[in-house]
Amino acid sequence: MATLTINYSGGMSETIQNAFDVIDHGDGEISYFIGSGFAR
Repeated sequence: MATLTINYSGGMSETIQNAFDVIDHGDGEISYFIGSGFAR
């Protein structure tokens, strides 16, 4: 499992623990899987 850190343009950041897979779609859009859930 990986740790995903997202840095937003406003200077804030978010850390996602236990990301199973991360997909970079380009244009600033990503998808990531955690457990059996999916977020985009």
